[in-house]
Amino acid sequence: MVKRNQSQARQYVLNHNAEVKKIDFVFTHHNQLNVKVMGYSDPEYALRDGKYYPVYPSGNISNQEVKIKNLDDVCVLSGFNQKEEIKNVLKQYKNIKQPIRNQIKELQSATTKSNPERIKIVMKDGNEVYVKTSTMAGKMAYYPSIAKTLKQKSVINMEVGAYSYPLGK
Repeated sequence: MVKRNQSQARQYVLNHNAEVKKIDFVFTHHNQLNVKVMGYSDPEYALRDGKYYPVYPSGNISNQEVKIKNLDDVCVLSGFNQKEEIKNVLKQYKNIKQPIRNQIKELQSATTKSNPERIKIVMKDGNEVYVKTSTMAGKMAYYPSIAKTLKQKSVINMEVGAYSYPLGK
């Protein structure tokens, strides 16, 4: 039955298991089936009601809460509710160069009526960055050079152009 319905079985597993990246069915002889499942490694995490849940590139959020030992080692998403929105944010996030991506602590939805793509990026150095989702990867490339010029923890707005001001003002 699986042999005849491989594509439907594959699609069912992928649609009902957010942590499965790829699944293959390998048939040996006429009555043996091996199932090869590949999961995602190092997912990001969604913060909901003070609990953390793995988030996958598909935009799916696991319903299994996880305990995170060291929050400095992960990126947390908060305030994102729609699967497509999460998918777009993660796609841009993965395109940020590794040294900069390692400095990101949290991605927060900060949408407004005038900018439904607006997100807030909380950096591990204490700075906050506002940027549009669609331009996040490209604009974050400028973050290190901007951060070097700051004398105190600041808000850096890169939605249109780039400017900064001290936090709390």
